[in-house]
Amino acid sequence: MNLKGIWAVIYRDILREKKRGIRSLIGMMLSPLLFFIAFGWGIGRNIDIGGVSYMFFILSGLIAMNGMNTAFSTATTINVERFYWKTFEEFQIAPISNFDISMGKIIFGLTKGFIGSVLIYLLGMVFGIILKINFLFIISVMLNCLMFSSMALWIALLVKTHQQQGDFNSFIMIPMAFLSGTFFPINRFPYVFKAISLILPLTHSTNCIRAAVLGNNFPYYSFMVVIGYIILFLIFGIKCVRDLSL
Repeated sequence: MNLKGIWAVIYRDILREKKRGIRSLIGMMLSPLLFFIAFGWGIGRNIDIGGVSYMFFILSGLIAMNGMNTAFSTATTINVERFYWKTFEEFQIAPISNFDISMGKIIFGLTKGFIGSVLIYLLGMVFGIILKINFLFIISVMLNCLMFSSMALWIALLVKTHQQQGDFNSFIMIPMAFLSGTFFPINRFPYVFKAISLILPLTHSTNCIRAAVLGNNFPYYSFMVVIGYIILFLIFGIKCVRDLSL
């Protein structure tokens, strides 16, 4: 592992993201803001779920969902680098290892996802919804972002066309955002959808984040499932970078 090599990959992505500036930050908040207004203020402002205000329930879910979306958005960037700009190969011919390339991309995605999660937390404060910050909350948010950043690297290098990336987003990522307990408790789903929800990685990271901020019993089973997904995605992601360079 070469820290300079990892930083070089991260720094290049920072320079690219810096050009978008405010537009990038607004983009991170726009969709969650609309969900918060529509579901939180529009439907559930006076509703309680398990003795907790729905506003707190949905905000904790949106933190998890936005961390997922912003961290996974690096997959689209990697796609563009591969299929259009042809710049991903620059990393492969540079004097840095495949592991350094993988870690640079994943850490950048993690950082971007964490920023997206923090923005939603701050958005909640604007609306008067203040969630508890504690060690378990911070760790859960970071692991959520790491999980989907690692997944982004794997999927971005696994697909063969930009269209396949779009299909993955449509058939996997978007349904996962709605079936993982973000907006409603999964125990209210029909049995089939509940079973599907328990397989989805976002369900378990949402459980951890929500329990941490609401002061509920922390779901260590979900925590371990998240760790398992992270290890799995890291292995597949690093392997795809190595295979692509062969």
